[in-house]
Amino acid sequence: IIAPVSSWAAAVGSSLPEDSPIDGFMLFLQTIPFNLYAWLTILFMFYIIWTGRDFGAMRRSVEKSNVEFEIPKEYQDTAEASASAASEGHGKMIDLVLPLLVLIVACIYGMLYTGGIHEGKSIAQAFSGCDSSKSLVLGSFIAFVFTGLLYLPRRVVSFNVFCDSFGWGFKAMTPAIFILCLAWTLSGICSKEYLNLGGFVGTVVAANAGVVMFLPPLFFLVAAGLAFATGTSWGTFGILIPIAIAVLGQTAPDILVVSVAAILSGAVCGDHASPISDTTILASAGAQCHHLDHVSTQLPYVAVVASCSLIGYIADGLTENGYIGLAVGIVSLAVFMVALSSRVTSAEQ
Repeated sequence: IIAPVSSWAAAVGSSLPEDSPIDGFMLFLQTIPFNLYAWLTILFMFYIIWTGRDFGAMRRSVEKSNVEFEIPKEYQDTAEASASAASEGHGKMIDLVLPLLVLIVACIYGMLYTGGIHEGKSIAQAFSGCDSSKSLVLGSFIAFVFTGLLYLPRRVVSFNVFCDSFGWGFKAMTPAIFILCLAWTLSGICSKEYLNLGGFVGTVVAANAGVVMFLPPLFFLVAAGLAFATGTSWGTFGILIPIAIAVLGQTAPDILVVSVAAILSGAVCGDHASPISDTTILASAGAQCHHLDHVSTQLPYVAVVASCSLIGYIADGLTENGYIGLAVGIVSLAVFMVALSSRVTSAEQ
C-alpha cells in the first residue's frame, strides 16, 4: 500500500469515478506519506525486533515457544519433509536469495508486460493497467524454471526431492484454500447483490459528512470496520473513495489527499485484522500456525497501531496538515509501546 510499483495503485485508480478529472496514480502517490497505519506498523515491528520487548498474546506465545515448540498437526508432514530435504541438500545462501530476487523481478516484469509496456505505454500507465493475477503466474513460472536450472545441474537437491516439493506445497496450502473459499463466500454475502453492507455504510458516511475536520478519522474508522467485516480492502476502496471525492473534491480539496490516505490506511488495517481476509489466511498458512492463533496474536498489535493512527488522523483533521498527523502518530506509538511492552522471558530465564 506504500509501494509505488504495485497493483495497489491500479486498485486505487480504478476506484475513482469515471468522470473524475483526478489522476488515480498521482493521487495514490500523494497518499503514501500520510498512510499512517502502514508507516506506524513498520516502525512498530522495528521496535519489537530491535528491543526484544513485546506484549499481549504474542508475548505469551513467544515465551511458550521458547520452552516448548510445537508444529500444528496439519503442517507436521510438510515440516518433516522440508527438514529431510534440507538435510540432504548442499545449498548456499545464494541458492535462497537468488530465486527470491528472480521472483520479484519477474513479477514486476509481468506487471509491466500485462500492462502494455511493449505497446508504447509509459511505466506508470503499465502499472495502472496491469493484470496482477497473470503477472504473479508469469513471475512464479519464470522463478520456478530458474530455480530448477539453478538447483538440479549443481545437485543442490535431487530431482526426486525437487518433484516432491510440488506435493508438499499443495498439501501445505490445502487448509488455506478451504478457509479462503469460506471467506470469499461470506464476503459475497456482504456484497451489493445480497446484504449490500458497503452501500449501507457509504450512505451513512455521506449523510454525516458535514464537519470536514472530522472526516479523516471518520473515514479511517469506517474503512477499518468495513474491511474487517467483509475481508476485502480493495472493495472498501471502491465504496469510500468515490464518497470522499464527491464530498471533498470541490469543498475541501486541501484535505482530500489525507482523507483518501485515511481510507487506504483504514482498509488495510481492517483487512490485516480480519479473520476472513485472504492476507490473514495466507499469512497463517505461510507461518504454518493455526489460523485463529495467528488472528488472536496479531489483534493486540493491530489495536495499538490503529489507535495511534486514529490519533494521528484526528490531528490531521484539526490542523489540515498531514505531516503533523504523522508526527503525532509516531509520538503516540512511542508512548504506547513504552507503557505496554516488556522484555520477553527466554527459556534460560
